[in-house]
Amino acid sequence: MSNKPHSLDYFQITQIFILFLSLYFFFRFGIHFFLNDSSRIPKDFFVYWVTSQRLETGESIYQVSDGSPFKYAPIFAYFFRYTFFLLNQKLAAGIWMTGSLIFFLLSWHHWIQFLYSKIIPRNDPRPFIFTLIGVAIGWKGFLETVSYGQIDLFLLGACLLAFSPSDKLKVGFRTLLVGAILSIKPQLAILGLPFLMIFGLKQTLLAAITTFIFYSLPFLFLDFSETTTLFQSWVVVLQKQSSEVLSNHINQNIGAVAARITGNVSSAGHFIYGGLGILAIFYLFLLFKHLNKISWTSNRASQKKEVFFWISFGLSSYLVFNPLSWRWLTFLWVPLLVFLWLNVESRKLKHCIILSIFWGFLIKFQDPLNKITGVDDATSFLGLFLVPSMIFWLISSYVLLSKKEVPEINSSS
Repeated sequence: MSNKPHSLDYFQITQIFILFLSLYFFFRFGIHFFLNDSSRIPKDFFVYWVTSQRLETGESIYQVSDGSPFKYAPIFAYFFRYTFFLLNQKLAAGIWMTGSLIFFLLSWHHWIQFLYSKIIPRNDPRPFIFTLIGVAIGWKGFLETVSYGQIDLFLLGACLLAFSPSDKLKVGFRTLLVGAILSIKPQLAILGLPFLMIFGLKQTLLAAITTFIFYSLPFLFLDFSETTTLFQSWVVVLQKQSSEVLSNHINQNIGAVAARITGNVSSAGHFIYGGLGILAIFYLFLLFKHLNKISWTSNRASQKKEVFFWISFGLSSYLVFNPLSWRWLTFLWVPLLVFLWLNVESRKLKHCIILSIFWGFLIKFQDPLNKITGVDDATSFLGLFLVPSMIFWLISSYVLLSKKEVPEINSSS
């Protein structure tokens, strides 16, 4: 009879945690929302609904005069019009909210399954522990995303799937995901360099072609002049972003935070696009440094732990430099914490991750800071949600700039 102690299966424990979290969200934002007479339709979901009504009546879907104008690409308007808009409004909102949460959690479950089958043994508690911590410090992000009716959980869940190095994910499905993502929110092109470094030129070109096809789909509904007018109206709405919107306290973009703190709210756009310019230069530098690693069919990075640093770099770049990096995007701290903690080897870098966790818990206690500063929601105004994201960006950037060779993906952690 074996005397070996029974070890816990943390893969199953993490699965159970994700299942219970999904059931909680299904009850709170699905059943309870639908049955509660006082439930209100989320603000941004209502924008999509009005946009569908305009499509139905032939009005322009992009109107600068709207208090909260529709800003996504035209294909999303058509998708929403012929799916969710066909349902009862309240039922559609409930499905939208629960669907986005559960889709993101399923995408994360896919990664958990990959980690435990390829990287670490099932008795390793780290993915479970840091998933738990990530959910705890990013909880406000999950709740706010659905409370506003935003699309980000859908899109960034799709990003997690698209970046999976698992053999189970076919090339065609991955390129379709990328095309759909970029045709709705082109700002996610910030993740373009990590995608190139992980999957190589062939899949990157296929993804670019797929994205072009998605952008061309409105030609199926409209003639050429109507389609060009539609895209021109979209560009006008995007260009008319006011300084008040860009510098809004819930925007945790590094430039927006700098504009608020320095009192240059009217110049928020210059700060934000200046930051994007710096990121672009840094991207070129990284591309030049890793140029010898790019191949046609696949890249060596997909067989190394380097994949986790590229993904972390892309996601944290989106959090730090995306022009409208809303506070609720902190739900991305879940994968960032797990990817980085599992793969960084330096004790100093692990201390930085611990600091980000401590900071994430600290900003939950905002009332004392409000009293000290005399500012409502001081944690957002001062950009304190930016700090953990910036730490993740600096860690992943440091590793990618390091000359040290990154070990194989199936080596011990």
